[in-house]
Amino acid sequence: MINGETPNGIYYHIRERNFTILQGENSLDFLNRITTNMIQKKTDGELNFTLLCGASGRIEDSLEIIFSEEGVIIIGLSTNGDEIRQKLVQGKNWNERINVLNGDDPLTFLTIFGEQLTEIAKSFNLEMSQDETNSWFERDSKLIRYNNTLPTSIDLILQTESLSNFFDSEVEKSLKISSINTWNKFCIDNSILQYNEIKSSPLPFECGLGHLIDPNKGCYPGQEIHARIESRGKQTKFITKFVANTQLQSGKYRSEDGKKIIITTVSIIEDKTYGIAILPTHFQGKHEIRINDNILTKLYIKSF
Repeated sequence: MINGETPNGIYYHIRERNFTILQGENSLDFLNRITTNMIQKKTDGELNFTLLCGASGRIEDSLEIIFSEEGVIIIGLSTNGDEIRQKLVQGKNWNERINVLNGDDPLTFLTIFGEQLTEIAKSFNLEMSQDETNSWFERDSKLIRYNNTLPTSIDLILQTESLSNFFDSEVEKSLKISSINTWNKFCIDNSILQYNEIKSSPLPFECGLGHLIDPNKGCYPGQEIHARIESRGKQTKFITKFVANTQLQSGKYRSEDGKKIIITTVSIIEDKTYGIAILPTHFQGKHEIRINDNILTKLYIKSF
């Protein structure tokens, strides 16, 4: 039992996301000037993930790119969509005709998760199969994606103005709003990054996103820093999951030997804390560490 919720329930969580829609013939070229890897136009709903970094090489946002009839939809983790759009505009040449539209208010991203999602999937005409995992489909003015998580989940992007009608429909009436504690546990179990993991502006290699750096791509903000780190093996931090037999909050801690530990996301169940943390590489390969939380607390380390 988690905060009074039954583990077998079906829950939804409205996720904080920023949305930008690009319209114009050169939208893809424009986007590829500033991202850390090359975005390919895909019409089958296949996923495109990339990063937006600053000159220091540190992450400013983690982006998902979807190609739709409306244009190129950019979904970011950052809570400051206006700031991200301003950075996107910096990659625009003076003679390009590209519309950069704010989708923060018009669009909502929500995730449904729990056991027995078959009826929910049927209401979206969605076949829950391995072949469709992580691909977006357009259904009745919604973007829908089935995820092979534990428990299974369905992502939806829909117009914000249609939310009330969505929850009034027969099947969706059974959905319960998730507590942040339950949602965090779901993300921890499935190694899903949230804004918590990037809001301190880590380097991509420090939070499990190094695979989104293409060393063969041309110039982009932060490229020189990334190349230097890769060539010299200078990574100093890594991301991990942990369990502690006491209640902890997210925040900054010190290890027993004085190293800085950042706990980014936690879920507290009874007297245990499940969480995600960014640790110095000094601890890589260790199964447990001790941190100072008034008393010494042991973290049992699990791979991310």
